[in-house]
Amino acid sequence: MATVLQNLRSALDHLAYQLVLVGTGKDASEADIYFPIASDAARFAKLVQSGQVHGARQEAVTAIEAVQPYRVGNDILTRLHRLNRIDKHRALLFVGTGYKAVNIMPVLRRTATAGAEAPFESLWIRPADELFPMQAGAVLFVDEPDAEPDPTIQFRFDVELSEPAVISGHLPLLQTVLGISAEVERVVRGFLALLQ
Repeated sequence: MATVLQNLRSALDHLAYQLVLVGTGKDASEADIYFPIASDAARFAKLVQSGQVHGARQEAVTAIEAVQPYRVGNDILTRLHRLNRIDKHRALLFVGTGYKAVNIMPVLRRTATAGAEAPFESLWIRPADELFPMQAGAVLFVDEPDAEPDPTIQFRFDVELSEPAVISGHLPLLQTVLGISAEVERVVRGFLALLQ
């Protein structure tokens, strides 16, 4: 996860560097150039004024401001920035798993009348209870009384991320990463014309 977050955040910083390079026409690798992301609009304005993209053309700075990379403006970029910073100092809180579904077709096949054909390969049902976060000893499925344990019954789980100050509630990790990745791609593509 650390590599994914770092790469996504770095893509924005590389964009900022390229915008400064286009604006100044010279290498600025010794400068502290970052794509400014802040917790609120006032802090964002201070980052821009303090020179995180110093040397970029005004149209590039205006385009960065239009992205609104701060909470309430573009919460996805803010979430990326905060998760990346947290992950540099300590492990992110993966809350294990959330129970998503059970394939009950093995039970239906076992209990079907002799000779009856099962119409489906599998039949996934969602649990009535979310069971999030999963707890040791949680009951996932109740079979018939006196049924032998059936290793062919399948379960689906999502690894979920919970970082209380950044992500409230619970979100599947893959969904979170794909959403952040799509937003970074959208932002970067929006600047292609300014990199000429």
